[in-house]
Amino acid sequence: MDLAGLSAEAQDRAVLEWVEAEKGRPLDLGRPPLRFCAHLRGSGRVNLAFSFHHLILDGWSVALVIEEIRARCAGVSAGPDADTPPDPGYGTYVALERESARRTEDRDAWHTLLDGFPATLVAGHLGSAQPEAIETAAVELDVPPGLEERLRLRAAALGLPLKSLYLAAHCAALADLTGRSRVVTGLVGNGRPEVPGGSEMVGLFLNTLPLPVEVREADDAELPAAVFARERELVPLQRFPLADIERQQGGALFDVVFNYTDFHSYTAAGDTAAATRDAVTIEHARYFELTSFPMTVHVHRDHFAGAMQLAVCHDRGRIKTSTAEQFLGEFLAALERYAEQEPADGGPDEAERAVAAVIAKVVGAETLGAEENYLDAGVDSISSIRILAKLRKQFPGAALRDVMEARTVRALVRRLGAPAPVAGATRPAAGTERAPVASLDGLPPGVVDAYPLTATQLRMIRATMRDPEQSAYHDVFAYTVALPLDEPRLRAALRRTTAACDTLRIAVDLAATPGPRQLVYGAVEPELTVFQAENDPAAADAWFDQERGSGFHWDRPGLIRFAAHRTAPDRFVLSLSFHHAIVDGWSLSLLVRDLLLSYAEQTDAVLPGPKPGSFRDYATAETAAYASVESRAFWRDVLAGHCGASWPHYPSDGGSRWAEATAVIPPATEDRLREIARSTGHPLKYLLLAAHLRVLALVTGEPDVLTGTFTHGRPERDDTEELVGMFLNFQPHRVRIADQTWPELTEQVFAFEMRALAHRRCAASGDGRDDWPRYPALFNYTDFPAYTDAAQGGGHLVGVRWFEHTHAPLLATVGRAPEESALEITLNADGRLLPQHVVDDLARLYEAVLAQITETPDGLVRDVTDRIRTCVDGLGARRVPSA
Repeated sequence: MDLAGLSAEAQDRAVLEWVEAEKGRPLDLGRPPLRFCAHLRGSGRVNLAFSFHHLILDGWSVALVIEEIRARCAGVSAGPDADTPPDPGYGTYVALERESARRTEDRDAWHTLLDGFPATLVAGHLGSAQPEAIETAAVELDVPPGLEERLRLRAAALGLPLKSLYLAAHCAALADLTGRSRVVTGLVGNGRPEVPGGSEMVGLFLNTLPLPVEVREADDAELPAAVFARERELVPLQRFPLADIERQQGGALFDVVFNYTDFHSYTAAGDTAAATRDAVTIEHARYFELTSFPMTVHVHRDHFAGAMQLAVCHDRGRIKTSTAEQFLGEFLAALERYAEQEPADGGPDEAERAVAAVIAKVVGAETLGAEENYLDAGVDSISSIRILAKLRKQFPGAALRDVMEARTVRALVRRLGAPAPVAGATRPAAGTERAPVASLDGLPPGVVDAYPLTATQLRMIRATMRDPEQSAYHDVFAYTVALPLDEPRLRAALRRTTAACDTLRIAVDLAATPGPRQLVYGAVEPELTVFQAENDPAAADAWFDQERGSGFHWDRPGLIRFAAHRTAPDRFVLSLSFHHAIVDGWSLSLLVRDLLLSYAEQTDAVLPGPKPGSFRDYATAETAAYASVESRAFWRDVLAGHCGASWPHYPSDGGSRWAEATAVIPPATEDRLREIARSTGHPLKYLLLAAHLRVLALVTGEPDVLTGTFTHGRPERDDTEELVGMFLNFQPHRVRIADQTWPELTEQVFAFEMRALAHRRCAASGDGRDDWPRYPALFNYTDFPAYTDAAQGGGHLVGVRWFEHTHAPLLATVGRAPEESALEITLNADGRLLPQHVVDDLARLYEAVLAQITETPDGLVRDVTDRIRTCVDGLGARRVPSA
């Protein structure tokens, strides 16, 4: 409809008339029930109206559709991008809903949840009769900006999502309106499939669930945490049909429904450049939505108006407008209470003592002061997950970022707010839910489980396949053991270890649909070769060298080989040749520790089997994380505008495919660096990562530095440090070297990693979905206490040699060998790109940069000492001149 010749007021009236007429115009369900109308206003402005039946689209899907239309109008290529998984199809959701309806345990769980909660019917029990006509009305208002800001601060202090405060206010208002302490409200829930591409699916994935809540005036301060916990209980049951619940309970349970929406996809740029997006924008939006429930309370963030809106939509034939207004008043009063409340716990001292006890126990300290930096006490990326798992029993909204950023007990308690009473069981944290066991139909004999390869596993395997002789991600480790070699005893220990770890019994099916997967076999005989090498001291090294580039048969179970070389009557070398896709470094240290202790103790006891919820569930959770729109957008923003720095071209020295060198950090230098890191309030890792970034800037000549960092996504559970598998991800870390001091750069590095924590399980993509970004180097900080246990706890480990190369030109690994007292930075490089003499020079450059830090810890990062200049000039002299 062309309205360009009308005044603005007349245009508005025309649009409104179309909308009002459309409300009464029936939709033909025999054909797609949706209609569009474009009102052309002139000057490049269009009013797009969208009329449809809710049965085909939920709110999130509408946002996806509108964003697709906007992108097409902007001239942007429509359709899924390279990062978007294929649409699994709406049938996936239908099948999941039907499966839930058939599960007896889901039916029983709903019966238990609702036991003792009578129906909450504001309009009265209607029985089977329904009014002939619906008279709609709405009471609407914007949440005052000041109140919204205070609510956000309060939610952050409690460690809860903002939604929980609004939902608690809704339940409190419902209790006040009905005069009941136990209420049941309807809650609109999202049942989208947790599969790759699930967040991009278009359709109706909603369900309205009964949410039973006990509201008591004395517990008003704890109500937000209680409703958060209760909502988490519903998540595993969110697809169970409401009609089946009502039949089971004998009728309707509620007639008031709560819905909270925040469709951030309206503001997400996706792959659209900012300049292009600005050319076609959405100025504002309005909507009309009517349900069959007498009253619906909708809390909605309007991204176009920049406001949080409350709407109480009701049927005046069943609920008076005065009742809706009274409810809204009670709702706002509850919001004001929550915005002003202080933690209602046993006092800050009591909470601090409880949190300090948890952290001290995890790190093995006797005591921990409220203002003591617990990162200095030993809290790291692994132990922080154990701490989080314990804290969530009292603080259900706690996040890993809270633990790492707070740094002191007092700050952490303030950040988390009051301990919350948790009613009933809570939903497991991400990465810990039990994934459904796959059907074994059509799989090879002996397979007992099958689940997807993680994105990192698949990329590692493909990197190996591209050039098997380069041996990227084909690792070889050789451990010297100060014990006599007893072949039967070693074979028995290997069988026990293999039986306990499913990742040692996998094969890979790269041709599987819908995607590559790992097949877990029930029993695999470890591949062990024993050599008598007492008269051939070079035999173990020869086997080690021959394994590099020897490859694997992906379709055969057990991507690991063992060798034992008896080098003396009381000593042997145990070598492992394996693909990195089956174990990360932490897991490898656990395997070696348990294997050597089992062998040394000559025990015939069977080691514990795979832990419930271990690697298979992580793989499923990682697949879901990889499909996250938010996480993919986060990494795209990090990488935007960076084409990937490249190394200078160095002439080949005609030597090895691989080049390796070590920068040794003497104990006195390490102590000084730790002292400097401690003065900034950060662990040593972040100071060394800052030094690594500085080295890359010096060599590439680019101040905008990108590196990949080894990070892990281990599940947030108390025994996470004992899980075995490949929990790694290589996440981008980007920083611009400018006028920072070393403390400022260290803080910048730390702050970025904290922002990235929520996205640590999503693998960032480069030019293609299955490729990493173009990292010039990877950085890995290691501290594996299990090796210390194997060396000092009876495993008799006295030495280790290792070979580990990646797809990146350079890998910088910080760590300490079991037999060494000094910390080392080991450089493993592609010798074809970075010849040995260049890598030797790089090791000296790392040492020079660390020396600069120890000499001028508050100095500017970009300052160049004479020692650094000598190293940089030496590397520059080796370059091939540009054409």
